[in-house]
Amino acid sequence: MRYSVRLNDQAAEDLDDIVFFIARGNPSAAEKLGLGPVETAFSLATFPYRGQQMKSLPKARKLV
Repeated sequence: MRYSVRLNDQAAEDLDDIVFFIARGNPSAAEKLGLGPVETAFSLATFPYRGQQMKSLPKARKLV
């Protein structure tokens, strides 16, 4: 069974800003950095209990 995964708008925007900043000096590192967190987040669709449950949002998971 697959679950729905949503990336917070602010988190996506912050990641974009970080990746664009790093890309100015090292495009390949920026690509790796940008894909890693996104792939990890979307792995929750298959492994929904991965990460830590958030106290403030019981249906949300926190991946650090």
